[in-house]
Amino acid sequence: MALCFAYGSNMDDKRIAERLQEVECDLVGKGVLKGFALKFDKEAFDKQGVGYANIVSDDNSSVEGIVFETTEEGLEKLDRFEG
Repeated sequence: MALCFAYGSNMDDKRIAERLQEVECDLVGKGVLKGFALKFDKEAFDKQGVGYANIVSDDNSSVEGIVFETTEEGLEKLDRFEG
C-alpha cells in the first residue's frame, strides 16, 4: 500500500473512484504539504489558454489537501491521468 497526497479536483472522492475504478482506495485524513504553493500554471495540452492546478516548491507556503492510501497499481493509474 502507498500513501498519496491529493489536492484540487483530486480531493473529490467520486473523481478518484472513477479514475481508480476497482482499485482499493481509503481516505486517511486531511493533509498539509509544507514548502509548496498551489499555482494554476500547468497548461492544458488540448485547451489553449487553460491552466490546471499544480504545486511548486515554495519554502514560505503550504498546500492543504487530503491523504489517501491505495495500491501501487492505483498510483500508476493516477499518474497516467495526471501526466
